[in-house]
Order: sequence, then C-alpha cells, then structure tokens
Amino acid sequence: MKTAIIVLLGVIACASAAFRTCDRKMFAKVGCYARNKALLPDMILNGREVTAKYLPEDGLISWEDYNSYIHSLACECAEKAKEQGYKYFGIGFYGECFAGKNVGLAGVLAKTQISDLCIRGDYTACEKVEDGSHECVGGANAEYIYTIQEQAAQAEQRINGGYGKWAEWTQCDQECGEGMQFRERGCNNPIPSGGGDDCEALGDAAQSRKCMLKECPVDGGYSRWSEYGKCSASCGGGVMKRTRTCTNPEPSNGGQQCEGKAEETQACGMDPCPVDGGFSQWSKYGQCTLTCGGGLRVRERSCTKPSPAHGGKDCDGLTQETESCNSQSCPVDGVWSSWGSYGACSKDCGYGIETRMRTCTNPAPQHNGKGCEGSTKDTRACYKKACPVNGKWSAWSSYTSCSKSCKGGQKSRTRSCTNPAPAHNGRSCSGSTKETVDCNQKVRCPYYTAYHINHVCEGGNMRMWCTDKHQVIKLSEYWYGRTNTNTCKKGINWFWHWKTACKGGSNKVHASCQNKNSCTVYANNSWMGGDPCKGTPKYYYVKFRCYG
Repeated sequence: MKTAIIVLLGVIACASAAFRTCDRKMFAKVGCYARNKALLPDMILNGREVTAKYLPEDGLISWEDYNSYIHSLACECAEKAKEQGYKYFGIGFYGECFAGKNVGLAGVLAKTQISDLCIRGDYTACEKVEDGSHECVGGANAEYIYTIQEQAAQAEQRINGGYGKWAEWTQCDQECGEGMQFRERGCNNPIPSGGGDDCEALGDAAQSRKCMLKECPVDGGYSRWSEYGKCSASCGGGVMKRTRTCTNPEPSNGGQQCEGKAEETQACGMDPCPVDGGFSQWSKYGQCTLTCGGGLRVRERSCTKPSPAHGGKDCDGLTQETESCNSQSCPVDGVWSSWGSYGACSKDCGYGIETRMRTCTNPAPQHNGKGCEGSTKDTRACYKKACPVNGKWSAWSSYTSCSKSCKGGQKSRTRSCTNPAPAHNGRSCSGSTKETVDCNQKVRCPYYTAYHINHVCEGGNMRMWCTDKHQVIKLSEYWYGRTNTNTCKKGINWFWHWKTACKGGSNKVHASCQNKNSCTVYANNSWMGGDPCKGTPKYYYVKFRCYG
C-alpha cells in the first residue's frame, strides 16, 4: 500500500489549496470493498483526469493536502448523489466517485468481496470499523462505500450494526505443509447509523483456521565427497575422480533430485608427454563464389587435433581443398508483355464487360526462373445503351367490400403495370387492371312480418311460432292478467269489484319466447310465476311479429 502511494505522489500534480467542507452527517461510512461495477455503475466525479467530464470543483487530486481534498470530494459527491436520487456512493482509485440507486445495499454487499486497499487522507490504512472524523478512499480496484443520510432519520432512529454473511475462506497460505486460511464479514446487516453500536460486541469480524493441501516435498541432498581415486596417466596430464551420492537426504514427496554433478575429476600426472600433430576434420565447404554459371568453394583443416607439442611431429598434407560449384545455368525470371487492346463489350445493351490480355513473354521464364505475378486478363465495365424493360403486373389488391349485404352485390380488386413499369420501349402488361366478381348472392335480406295479436284464457296454453324457420319472435306487448270485462267472460259470474287493471308474467314470457322461432305459453299462476290479481279471472295477451 505505501509503495503504491509513493508512486502516485510522484506522478500527479498538486491542485488548489482552498477546499470546500460540509457536515459529515450528510453521509455514513459502510466499509472498504472490491470494485463492483454492478453495485456502483454511474460515475459522478473524477479527480484523476484534467479532461474528465466529471472534474470536481476543487480540480485534480491534491496530494499535498490529500486529507482536505478527500473531505471536499466526499462532500461534493454526497451532494450530487443526493440531488440525482442515488442511495449510496463509493470513492475509489484515490479520486473517482461512483454511485448506485439499489436500496438493497446490505444484500448486495454480502456478496461483494471485502478489501483492505482503502486509506485515509493521511495515507494510513482504514480500519475495519471507522468513526466519522475523517473520510476513507479506495485504492486501485477498491472503493470505500458511503450511504446518503437523511437528517430527520438520523435524529429519530438509532440503529445498531449487525454482521452480514461470512465471506468465503481464503486459499491456504502454504502450498504444502501446515498453513492458515482466513475469512471476514462486514458490519453491514444492518449498517450502524444514528449513533447505533457497531458490531464489536457481536463477535470477531475475522476468523482463521489451520489448513494443509499436501505434504511438502523433500529435495535431495548430496553426501560428502569420497577420496580421489588413482590418476589415469603418468604424463601428459591424467585425471583422478571422486564421487558422492544423493542420500543426505534422499528426495521424497515429489522433491527435486540433487543439483550438480555426482562425479568430479581433477587433473594429475601433469608432466608433458611428446605430442605429434594431427589434422582436424575438414570444415564444411564455404559459400560458392557464384550462385549460377559455375563457381568455386573451399574447405579447410588445421593441424590442431592435436597440435604438435613437446617435440612432437607436425602434420603432413594440405590444409585447404577447392572444388567447382553451381555449374547450372542461371534462372531467367519472366516479364509481362504490354497489354493488348480491349475487346468487344459482352452485352448489346445494359452493362457488360470488355477484356484485354497480356503474356509472360518479355522474356519468358527459363531455368527455373520465376513466372510473372498477376493475371493475364484485365476487365472493365462497358455500356452501349439501356436495355428495354417489359412491364409486369403488381399483385392484386384486396377485394373491396360487397356493394350489397344481401340478395347479391359486387366486389372488385385492382392491379397496376408497375412491377416493373415498362421502360426503354419495353412491352406493356397484357390484361385488365380491374377484376369484378359477384358476392352475397345467397344471403337473404331480413324483414318484419305483420303483427299477430292473440289471447288465451286462464288455464289454457298458446303456441306461438314463425312460419319462416329463419325468422324469430319479436315481442311487442305481452302480459298475464286482465284489462277489460269482455275478454274470457264465458262461464264466469262477473262482479263489479273484480279488478280490470292488473298485469304480470312478462319475465317468464320474455325468457321463453323472445328471439325464438317458436314457444308455448301456459296461462296459469304457477307457470307465470305468481297471481297478479287475486280473486279475478285472468287471461294471457300477446302482440308480436316475426323478423329475420
């Protein structure tokens, strides 16, 4: 952490010394977390780039007074975040502010990795539990998260902090043998606010446990060297050797074998012996003086295997040997001739193609020389005149509505010679632009019959019907009761006190007959659903006609 800070101090210039300030109750600390673009997607301020769209009022990062700058940046970020409707914000990469609107902060943070890459304005590390006397900021790939506070809520509600879920255990810190694993949890479920207690009384925020992935490998070690053995020569230089073994300890559990030689030699018998000279092997032939047409190449040897020494004889023979090479004819690369004239156009009308040719004969390739690169043919577009275009019909349009809804009408559809239209003396379309057909020929027109008026005395029944099976009954006037003294008076004694103004039964009649082709009506109290004029002889009266 300290090394990273020193590097940044040497790179970024200082900003203005006058900084804004604000009441720290505007925001509350949450903690240091790894950068989470899904949690904080929207940039609000950026104090790291002079051309940044979101440059703070106090300009670029001031490393000279970083504590005041971070306080000013947090104030401005909280103010802008609240104005834009955000619920929380984070400061990371030493001077960038991002915000998010998700109100379920605790649930999201429980799935976000806790980070230890956050610092204060004095460049010291932020603790896991921070008070509100200063601001914290994330380094690279980290951000310190704050929540926007409502003043009324701070005054009214005191919320004690609660731990979120444990993070996953870290990897074992030793690849082999006994090591340690660690995990942490954040005080964010809920976050302490309004003067509420932090999570210290609820237990540790970090845990550790022992771990072992595998037994550690044991690398092999050499034993002591043995004594040197007998010299191999009495003069001219001999050797004597000593050995050691990979047994101190032997390699195990995949450990490495011993590094270094298991055998060591030492010169001995150094008094020189006479040495006759001997030729070395011939070298490889050198490069030919010509690549074609006949050249020469040379090889050499030297009297160095061994060189004569201590009165030994010199070598007898040549030290250099020459032979001919590359006697083949030199290759001739081919070259294109000039282009010929363009030929006739391939089409008498519209766009066509005209072609010109060339040959690889200036000169032609010989003796494995390269052929000409490129095409023997060159084409270009040509145009003499426009081609005639014959007209074609468009698709038929949809039929129009029928001119009559019953007893026969007509409907029509149209088309046009536009798919394509004739051009350049092309033929026009053959046929009619309009087509007419009959419609609704078998559909009969509905009509009303004359009215039918009838009645049936109490105790009788009446069947009503339409003679045309396509027609239905349309009731006009219908009731069960009495409205005069003349209807249905046969066989009864008439008394002045009987009612002559009572009606009923219309609901049952309507339900049984309306819009039906036929129906039967029963003139009695039970079928009609009651007695509309008790003590008075009644009858059923109806006026209807048929329709359809």
